[in-house]
Amino acid sequence: MEAIRGGESSPMRETRKRHAVFTLATPDRIAHARVLLTSLARHDPSWERHVFVINRDDGPPAFSGGLAIQRSLQDLNLPDLPSRFAWYEIFEAVNSLKPYGFRRLFADGFDVVLYLDADIKVYSELLEVREALSQHALLLTPHLTHPLPPDGLLPTDAIIRHSGSFNGGFLAMRNTPETRSFLDWWERTLALDCLPSSCHDQAWLNYAPCFVSDSMVLRHPGYNLAYWNLPHRGLSWVEGEAPRCAGGLPVRFFHFSAFDWRKPEVLSGWDTRFRALGLPPAVSALLQDYVLSLRSEGIEQWSQAGARLGLADGHAIPGFLRDWLRQEPAFQAVARAGWQGGPIEEAIGEFLLLPDRAYPWLPTFLGRALDSIPGLRQTFPCESGFFLQDLASWFESVGCRDAGFGSLFPSHGWWTRECGWEKHLRRGLERWLRRRRGLARRQAYFRLARTLRNRLLEKNRKKEPPPQISIDEKPLIHVYGYFLKPIGLAEAARGTVRALQRLGYPHRAICVQAGDWSGEGASSIRFSLPTRRAHIDLLHAQWYLLPDLLKQHPEILHWPKPRVAFWAWELLEAPPGAREASAHVEEIWCPSEFNAKVFGQATGKTTRVAWHNLDLESMARDADLSIAEELGLAGKCVFLTAADFLSDPERKNPLLALRAYVQAFPKPAEDRLLLLKLTDVEGDADYFERLRSEAARRPDVRFCRLRIPRARMLGLLHASTALVSLHSSEGFGLPIAEMLSLGKPVVATAYGGNMDYCTAENTRLVGYRVVPIARDFRVYRKGALWAEPLWEEAVPYLQAIYQEWLQGDHRKLRPNAWINDRSFAMYAENLRALERLLQPAPIEIQSRTMSATGSASATAVPVSAP
Repeated sequence: MEAIRGGESSPMRETRKRHAVFTLATPDRIAHARVLLTSLARHDPSWERHVFVINRDDGPPAFSGGLAIQRSLQDLNLPDLPSRFAWYEIFEAVNSLKPYGFRRLFADGFDVVLYLDADIKVYSELLEVREALSQHALLLTPHLTHPLPPDGLLPTDAIIRHSGSFNGGFLAMRNTPETRSFLDWWERTLALDCLPSSCHDQAWLNYAPCFVSDSMVLRHPGYNLAYWNLPHRGLSWVEGEAPRCAGGLPVRFFHFSAFDWRKPEVLSGWDTRFRALGLPPAVSALLQDYVLSLRSEGIEQWSQAGARLGLADGHAIPGFLRDWLRQEPAFQAVARAGWQGGPIEEAIGEFLLLPDRAYPWLPTFLGRALDSIPGLRQTFPCESGFFLQDLASWFESVGCRDAGFGSLFPSHGWWTRECGWEKHLRRGLERWLRRRRGLARRQAYFRLARTLRNRLLEKNRKKEPPPQISIDEKPLIHVYGYFLKPIGLAEAARGTVRALQRLGYPHRAICVQAGDWSGEGASSIRFSLPTRRAHIDLLHAQWYLLPDLLKQHPEILHWPKPRVAFWAWELLEAPPGAREASAHVEEIWCPSEFNAKVFGQATGKTTRVAWHNLDLESMARDADLSIAEELGLAGKCVFLTAADFLSDPERKNPLLALRAYVQAFPKPAEDRLLLLKLTDVEGDADYFERLRSEAARRPDVRFCRLRIPRARMLGLLHASTALVSLHSSEGFGLPIAEMLSLGKPVVATAYGGNMDYCTAENTRLVGYRVVPIARDFRVYRKGALWAEPLWEEAVPYLQAIYQEWLQGDHRKLRPNAWINDRSFAMYAENLRALERLLQPAPIEIQSRTMSATGSASATAVPVSAP
C-alpha cells in the first residue's frame, strides 16, 4: 500500500480507459444527487455519470438533459432484494449496495469506477484521482491525517476509530482480479452486517488495503473535506475562486455529511465542536452556497418523497422490533437465502401477529413493545395474562403512532377476542389484581391468576376443531428444522422439503436455529416465516429438542392442527423423555420401520415411516471432486468408513472396519487404502488412540479428521470405491443409502434401520449377535441392546471388491434412484393420511330406491360437505 500527498497541479496521464462515477440516491436525496452530478459535470466532465435511484419503481426521470444516466434498483442485480430492505433500515440498505454498483459498472465494460456519496459537492477537477488510478487498483481517503483536538468536543479520535480508518463516501477502483475478489467479500459481508455496530459499510474498508495489495491512500487535504477533518485542514474561500484548504491546496470536494439544509448554521448533526466554537466565515459561506444549490434543485419537493421500500408505510416497525427480528434464526435464514415468496412485508406482518415467546397471550409485536418501551409494562402488567384490553386500547389510541408502527398493525385480534364468561372472569380478576400491593406478593398473584386463566383458555382451545380444507385443496405445511446443522437431523428436514416440493404441497421451511451457512444443502431451500394459516406442522426436532422448539415457536401449540414429529433412534429401547414429548404431537414419523416400532410401542402414537429423501441432483451436481486429489485417492481402490465420535464410536465401529481390512489385506499395496473419516475424536480420545495404535504400521490406512462441508463429503463418496459400515445400530444409515444410490458397493451390518432398504442383492451383509452396551455414552445407556458385528464376515467381501476393482468394476457411477422413489411414495401416502384429518366428514343422506318387488328401501349415501 502506498500513501502520497497530492499537489495542486499533478500531471494527468492520458488514457483510453473508460471512466465512470456513480452515486446511490433514494427519492428524498434526488436534489443532493443533482447537486453532486451538476458540480462534477462542471469541474470534471470526463467521467461518465450514473445514478442508481433506490426505489420500488423507476419513478419519473430526474437526471435528464445529459446530467447523468438514471438507473433503477433492479440494475444492481441484487440476489436478495426484498429481504435486504426488510433486514435493514433504508439508510443501512443503501450503504450495503455500494459493491453492487461497482460490480454493475465493471460488467458494463468500465475499467475505472468511482463512487461518491450523494451529499458531496465537487469544487475542482479530480486530477489526483485519475493519476492515482492509472497506477493503482484501489483508492481510499482517510478520515484523519492528524489527531483531533483533545477538547472534549465531538467527534473524537475514539469515535473516528469506531467509524473506521477510511471514509465510505469516496472509493475508487480499477477492474482487476484483486478488486473483484474484494467486492465478492464486501458483498457477502454487507449482506447482513451493514449495521451501526460496524459503522455500516465503512469500518469494513479497513480491510481494503490488506486484501488489495495495489491500494493507495490519497492524503491530499482537498479530498473528502468534512466536519471530522476540518479542524486540521482549515478552509478559505475567495469569491470567484475554488475554496482552498491546508497548504493553500484547492478543495476537490466537500462532504456535507449529516448536514440539514433547514439548519444551515449547523455543520453536521454529528459535530459539536463547531457548534460550540462557532462556524468560520468560509465554512458558513460554503454551507449557505450548498443550501442555495439544493434549493435550486428542488430540495423542498424532493425531501417529501419516500423510498417506499421494505418495512415502510403501513408495514413500518420501530427499531427495537427490527433488532429483535435480526436475532431470530427464521428471519436470519430468510435474509441470507433471499425471499422468494409473495410480498415479504406481509409475511413479516403475519409473523409478528403470532404469539409472543415471553407472553404467548399477546402477539409478538405487542409483546416486544411491552418489554422495550419504558414504563409500558408498569402501566399495563400484561405479564399477569390480564390487562390485554387496556393495552389494546392504548395501542389503538396513541401507541401505534408514537411507537413507530405502521397503520396495518391491528390493536385487536385473537388476543382480545373473548366470550362472555372470559370477559367477566377477566374483569373480576383485574379488579382483584389492582388491589394487590408489594412487588413479591404482586408477582405471586400474577402467577396464580395467569395459571387459572390459561387453564380455562387451554381447555376451551382444545374444543376447537382443526382447520379444514376442501377435497381438492392441498394443505399448507410448516416444516420446522435445524436446516443449517451438519447432522442427519438437518438432512432429514432438507429431505422433507425436497419431498414436498416434488409432490407439489405448499409449504414453508422455518429455520429454528442459527448455524454455519457454508453450504450444508441449504442453498436449495426457500426459507420462510411461520404463519397462522398453516394446516400441518412437521417438526424435525428430536424428543429432547422439542421443548425448546415449542418454547421458541409458541404458535405451534396455540391453535389446533395436526402436529407431526420426525424422530430417529438407534436402539430397541425407547429413549428417556420420548413418551412425555409425544404428548405434544398427533403422529411420529420415522426414517425406518426399526424406529417406528420402537416409538410406536413406547408412546402409543400413530407412527409412519418416511425414508430420508436424498438430494440426487446435488449429489451429482455439487460434489467437490477436488478432495480426491487432495487426499491422494485418485487411481486407488478406496474403502471408506465414517464415524462421529460424539455419537459413540462403538456404534459405528471404525476399529472393527480396520481389523477387517488388515485381515483381508495383510500387506499394504500402493493401489489400495482404507480411509477413516472421523469427526470430533476428542469425544473419545482413548478409542482414537487404539485406532492409531493398530494402524501405526499400515501406510495404506489414512485418517481424515476434518468436519468437511457437504459438497466435499459428497466428493469423498464419489472418490471412494466402497463403504464399510460395521455398525452396531443405525436409525436409517444415510451414508449407506447415498452409496447405494450412487451404485457403489456397500459392506454393512444386517441390523438396524438400514435393513429397510439393504438386501442380499444390493448389499454385502455382515452377521451379528445382540449384546448389551458395555458402558454409558451420552444418550446410550449401559445394558441396552444393540448388535455386535461379526466383522470376520466382512473380510471376503473386501477381498472380492478389490478383485472386482482390479478387473475394472466399480470405477464408474451407476446411479440408482429406487430409494428416493420409494421415499417419495412414503411421503405421499403419509401426507394423504394427514389430509383426511383436515377434510370435512362426509354427510350421510337417505336415498330412497325402489326394489324389484316394488317396495321402497332407504340407503345411506355419503356426500362430502361443501
